[in-house]
Amino acid sequence: MTPRQETIAYFESLTHRIIDYVTVKDQAVRFIKKQNRISESKASSAVVLALLWLAQHKNELLTEQDIIMFCGGDLSKGNLSIVSCFADLNKLSLKEVLTIAISNE
Repeated sequence: MTPRQETIAYFESLTHRIIDYVTVKDQAVRFIKKQNRISESKASSAVVLALLWLAQHKNELLTEQDIIMFCGGDLSKGNLSIVSCFADLNKLSLKEVLTIAISNE
């Protein structure tokens, strides 16, 4: 593979990764909007858990900056610490994860 092809492949891979995470975030937002009177903290937890759920399914690690980026926030407020969640998250469906997130404080 030439350097040009490698660069193109890298950016295509990055594009697909971003699309996957933004799609899951959007699904979480749609789920949240269907709920009645949900607190901001529960809504935020649901979005973060949705992103972590996808990361586990993709066998990836997310940093705080990744989460902020996928949520459209200010990257200067995050750091490179790895964000993790309980190990069995990938055994649940996205809907189950979101339900848990909004059911608990």
